[in-house]
Amino acid sequence: MYQRLLFANKLHRFNKLSSTNDWVKEKLDKDNSFDKQFVITNFQTVGRGQRNNFWESEKGKNLLLSTVCYPAFLSADKQFYLSMAVSLSLSDVLTDYVENVKIKWPNDIYIANKKVAGILIENTLKGYRIGQCIIGVGVNLNQDQFYSPAPNPTSVKQITGEPINIEQFAIKLGIALDYWYGVIENCLFDKIEKAYTAHMVNYLQPATYKIGERKFVGLIKGVNKIGQLLIEEENGKVHVCNFKEVVYLSFNS
Repeated sequence: MYQRLLFANKLHRFNKLSSTNDWVKEKLDKDNSFDKQFVITNFQTVGRGQRNNFWESEKGKNLLLSTVCYPAFLSADKQFYLSMAVSLSLSDVLTDYVENVKIKWPNDIYIANKKVAGILIENTLKGYRIGQCIIGVGVNLNQDQFYSPAPNPTSVKQITGEPINIEQFAIKLGIALDYWYGVIENCLFDKIEKAYTAHMVNYLQPATYKIGERKFVGLIKGVNKIGQLLIEEENGKVHVCNFKEVVYLSFNS
């Protein structure tokens, strides 16, 4: 299934960085040929998640990784396909270790109803195309306890009871990224949409949501072409949701 190895063609390892995404940005200021190589650190002093949320990670326990690619074949309105590709890559690799891996829109990875990984994607546009994409990934692999106020973290080790080889996981992720990046590079958009939708938390299952002050029961029907979440109420009304507009009040595992 996976034949190329473009991502992870070289690994840069560090004991400590401010953040792997920031290291990549600094590298690109000096070397714009840096492409699809993995930057891994044992610890981040200012690790970030979406919207500058803090990402908790005990030193040496988890995968903290960034890479960069140049998907000029994608127009700006298709940038969510990159998020789909990374989410599915993580889901594929995690499924080698545990069951019931799901994607919580837009790009958090869950095992049952607990968060195991997060993604931070920072795109730079060049005209109407995506000139550069920095991908940051945090995966809870070996952490035994969590101390931040995040409501529902877990790690692979907490579930399996076995330690995970971090570098081996990273190489597997590179192989999976090669595959899903190739899917969008070949414009197989229906294929990646179907795979992403099938992996979504609460897909086609009644669950409770909150938009503004209003709570309702609805079904996740998927996402639209620009990555907005589609939730259908029992009365047939479809909500088209942007990031942070909807709160999940219940999960189906």
